[in-house]
Amino acid sequence: MLKNWKFKRAAEVLFIASFLGLVDMAYLTEAHYSGSALVCAAISKCNLVTTSAFSSILGVPVALLGLAFYLAILSGLAFYFFNEKRRPVLITLAAISGLASLFSLYLIYIQATELRAFCQYCLLSDALTFVIFYLLARQLRQKEESFPQMEDAIME
Repeated sequence: MLKNWKFKRAAEVLFIASFLGLVDMAYLTEAHYSGSALVCAAISKCNLVTTSAFSSILGVPVALLGLAFYLAILSGLAFYFFNEKRRPVLITLAAISGLASLFSLYLIYIQATELRAFCQYCLLSDALTFVIFYLLARQLRQKEESFPQMEDAIME
């Protein structure tokens, strides 16, 4: 029986959230480079948001930064489970996701105040980023000895 079932659930949610974010950002990145219009809900103004002056930083699409973020989180999680020294990996992941959460708050602010339009895909990514940060920060608060081994987190 799994000793730390709460962590197993958190690990599952972390992987699912990261994968969903990766797919979300891959879609936005592809749309950015292909110039294709996004399929959005009637109340969402995705194309206005994703083609605005705020959609790139120094020529790099924000969606591509998001794609890199989710890839980094997924890679870091895999590294976490196969590494003996887990705490430094967890600190790094929590720091990255904390910075990404702050950046998400900034982007939400831009959508609300400057653009007065929201993108459902962007908001999904923001929510996933907040979930990832919360779960990593919560795990970081635990003592290092309580970190599960690979077989505890993955195996049943």
